Amino acid sequence: MDIRDLTDKQKLMMSTKDRKSFGKSGVTYDEAEAGAVAKSEMELQGQLYSLLYRRGHRPRMQPTRKRSQIAPGMPDIAFEIHGLSVHWEVKLPGKNPTPQQYKCHRELEAAPNGAIVRVIRSYREGLDHLAELEDSTLTVTATLAQQLAAARGLLSKIRDPFCRMTRGQVCEEINQVLADTDGKKPLAISG
Repeated sequence: MDIRDLTDKQKLMMSTKDRKSFGKSGVTYDEAEAGAVAKSEMELQGQLYSLLYRRGHRPRMQPTRKRSQIAPGMPDIAFEIHGLSVHWEVKLPGKNPTPQQYKCHRELEAAPNGAIVRVIRSYREGLDHLAELEDSTLTVTATLAQQLAAARGLLSKIRDPFCRMTRGQVCEEINQVLADTDGKKPLAISG
């Protein structure tokens, strides 16, 4: 069997030493792209777009050949991850966004948008940020699921016709439910 017939998952099951003995054929696609240095922003955008698409995201790219008339300063790549809006401004190392782009980034991050905006300067940086997003959103989703289950239990208790809780007691109980989920308290209810 030839190593070129193996998938990336199969190659990752091999030890690093064994894969190195095969030279370039033992490298996974992500490792090869991470090692490649983009010569232009368009090339880096293509690499990042490909990464997102392979990971199951459906990114949208701004036109790069001409200035966008839709929203000047918009980041180059936009995608969603577990309901969060993420925007990547792609720049080569040593280059910075224009003042108009910085202004647009701040507007996207501010309420009511609440988007995550990041300047990405390499494939590795994009890969690392994506992994960070995937890990953190799983934690947030689990926390929200715990809070939802606890809130449903409290709601059925409150709906009981024999429940004699005051509004203040209900608020205290809701806040206790929120505080009990791993010490995370994203919001508080006041009576």
